[in-house]
Parts: sequence; structure tokens; C-alpha cells
Amino acid sequence: MRRLVLALAFIWACGGSDTAKPASDAHEVRKDAVELVVPREVVGEEVGEEDPSGSDTFETLADVPPAPGEPGYPCNENGQCNSGVCLETPQGKVCAQPCVENCPEGYTCKNLTFGADLYSVCVPLFLLLCDPCNENKDCNADATGGGAACVDFGANGRFCGGDCSYSPCPSGYECTEVADVNGTKSKQCVPAGGAECKCSPRAIKAGLSTQCYQKNEFGQCKGQRKCIVSGLTGCDAATPAKETCDGLDNDCNGLTDENLGTQIECEVKAVLNGEVRVCKGKGE
Repeated sequence: MRRLVLALAFIWACGGSDTAKPASDAHEVRKDAVELVVPREVVGEEVGEEDPSGSDTFETLADVPPAPGEPGYPCNENGQCNSGVCLETPQGKVCAQPCVENCPEGYTCKNLTFGADLYSVCVPLFLLLCDPCNENKDCNADATGGGAACVDFGANGRFCGGDCSYSPCPSGYECTEVADVNGTKSKQCVPAGGAECKCSPRAIKAGLSTQCYQKNEFGQCKGQRKCIVSGLTGCDAATPAKETCDGLDNDCNGLTDENLGTQIECEVKAVLNGEVRVCKGKGE
């Protein structure tokens, strides 16, 4: 805080003499001079202090960390927040900001119920963006903006989009029309340029997963991809193959050793026409 000290300088006369004091004593700062304190301003107004580069120094409310219980302060439970709501956000769990209509960019005003109490707070629009999912409901928690779809990315899996019909997408995402797991199309935020979704710390902690598949001329085999500490795993589905007499469902159609005919060459147990048989040479 800058302190400006204003003092009055006087030229003192000696015992009625008209002779002034020497120049070195002509400007003496009085000990009882009044000290004026200029308070620091924090809302976009100039403080008046210059930095070494010569430019003026400014401060805004965003530079001031929230006090305990105030919106944005880290929390673990509702009772720690003045708003009554400890909310999960992309930055972790923090005290929610009460609202009537307007909220910061990336948030929307929503009513949340805890017990018998109703709270209107700002909730993140894209909290679950890019989370692995299997149904649309996986992408729309109570404390989110809603309208997100579980987007079908084909063999790579299914991941949460974000409703961009009334809010711009976060950096690194683009708003485009895509189909959800039910085939319904809507505008959703998805990774820009065809990039693949990455696991968020929250998704890793929850061990979220999605189904995927391997497909070729023999069939389609389903598998899973999961969020682990090192990131999103590859698809663990088997590669479809031509059916052989080995007791396995090689083409992943739900049947084992089917359509082999009577001329089979093997010496293992197999299921033929719903019956377990032992194949020995040809003709069994």
C-alpha cells in the first residue's frame, strides 16, 4: 500500500531577524506532518504504483483468493460452504456460487435439492465432457447443465459430449452434430479435429469404462476400454475369426463351433447343433 506523506516546509526566522536560515535548513519536514494513506483498489482501478517496466499496476477481484466458505473455496461437504452446496467442478470440489439467472462462462444456474432444502447455484456445463459412457444418463448428473449425449464413436467406444446449443465449447473442442447411442442426432461438444477423448482425474478415480469392438469379415467382437492411472486403455475385444472346432465362439456371434458340417478335423469337445460332441478325425 502506497503511503503519501505530505509535509509543509517553512522558512524559520531567527528571533525577529529578517535573515533567513541557510539553504540547507530551508526545507525541514515537520515531525507532526499529516500522513495520508491511499487505500488499495481491487476492482480494475489504477493503484498508481509503477512496476519496473514503467507500466501501471492493476488488480482485479479474480486475483483475490476466496475466503473460507465463499464461492470457489475448496470443500468436502455442504456444511463447509456459505451457499450450503459443495459442488464438484472441473477444478475439484469447491463451494458453489448462488445465482438467480446469470453465472460465469461455462456454468449455468440450476436448482439443486438436498433433503428438504432447495438451492439455486451455478453448476458446470461440461463437468462430464469426454467421460466414458454407455447410456445418455451417464452424461447428465444432477449437478451439471444437462442436455449432454453419450456419443457413439463406433469401434473406439462411447464418450460423453456436451450440449453446445446455447453455450460455446471449451478450448480443444468443437460443436458438431453427432449421433448418440440411440441414433438420435444433436449438436454436442466433441474433441476438435477428430482427436480421441482422454480420461479426466475424476474418471480415472471412478474407473469409468465404455464398450468397444473389433470388426472384420468374420464378425464383430465386443470388449471394453477403461480409465486407469496411465490413461484410457485400448479395446480388449478379441479379433473375430473363422469358426473352428475348438470349443470357442471364434466369430463372436453367440454360438460355439457352429456350421462346421460333418467333415471336421479335430480331437476336442465341441458343441454341434446344441449338443456336446467329441470330434475324432473326420466324419463325427
